[in-house]
Amino acid sequence: MYRLVHSLTPLDRPRLGAHFVALDDTDRRLRFGGALPDDMLLDYVQGIDFSRDRVFAAFDSAFAVVAVAHLGIREGTAEIGLSVLPAHRREGLALRLIERCRRSAIAQGCGSLWVHFMSENQAMTRLTHKLGMSVTASQGEADARLTLPQVSALALGIDLYANQMDAMLGVLRHWTVRAA
Repeated sequence: MYRLVHSLTPLDRPRLGAHFVALDDTDRRLRFGGALPDDMLLDYVQGIDFSRDRVFAAFDSAFAVVAVAHLGIREGTAEIGLSVLPAHRREGLALRLIERCRRSAIAQGCGSLWVHFMSENQAMTRLTHKLGMSVTASQGEADARLTLPQVSALALGIDLYANQMDAMLGVLRHWTVRAA
């Protein structure tokens, strides 16, 4: 099934929190470095600065978040945190989310993309190699980096178009929930 990937807004915090709470302890540990309790996950969601960072998600037919990528942007570097619910793995969502993050990071003028993950996370290891990222591992953890090209007018135009589509889909998402 093809799923749209688009950005979230602060209005999506409840959906985002529900996604993280749905992760089991193993997935929480692989995503956050520890099996965080629900209240800490919800605090994390409340602490996301949507004016600086970007959060992209894939949804099911009821607009529940089934996969999410948090793109944290700091001083010309973009870091990705990624999670996909077990029932939706092997649909290519992680690759699509990272690709959307990469395009957004380029448009934001970031010089590199970075993913920090547990070395035992075989799915993330395969994904970062597939993307051509350089991976270094040490003491059970790994860092993957990808140098990004400079921003261009085309990259900015594509990101602007995607953001406009996201805004329209966001209105539909919130309107649909209220109408139900």
